[in-house]
Amino acid sequence: MQSFSFSEPSKRVDYYLLNTGVQLGVKWREGSLEAKQQQGVSQSYSNGQLEGEIACWKKWSFALDERETYSDNLAEQPQHWLAVHKQRQQVHDGCQLEVTYLTLRKRAYTTLGLEAFGSERSPRQNLMATIGYLLESGNLEGLDLSLRSSNNYAHWIHTNFNNTTS
Repeated sequence: MQSFSFSEPSKRVDYYLLNTGVQLGVKWREGSLEAKQQQGVSQSYSNGQLEGEIACWKKWSFALDERETYSDNLAEQPQHWLAVHKQRQQVHDGCQLEVTYLTLRKRAYTTLGLEAFGSERSPRQNLMATIGYLLESGNLEGLDLSLRSSNNYAHWIHTNFNNTTS
């Protein structure tokens, strides 16, 4: 089994723009505006223990001036922006692991995201290696790993939080 090195958990707040649809995510994070758009159709994945959707995304990132004032303005507009408090860990071998804990409308949520990267063919290999490691290590115990709970962030936010006022 391949060995992985995890970074120390880091915490941050990302602000997601509401009403962007299920294949476009727009967020303000730490002084930059990021947009991610799904490329093509998701593909189902199942290995018996875990089911999900695998999708390719294109990402744009724009640095902004006056970093400190933006988050205050966004927090005051919950009808347009959703504040997501994240705790994130990164695997240092071609795949980011992001665990997010948030509470909204007195309900706690936990999300797990894997974002593989690398040369043209290696992202899928990096993703499969990371999934295999996580399943073997028991780090995913207690999480709903069924296809019905598998969503990308844009779809999850669109389905659960559009037009809310936290």
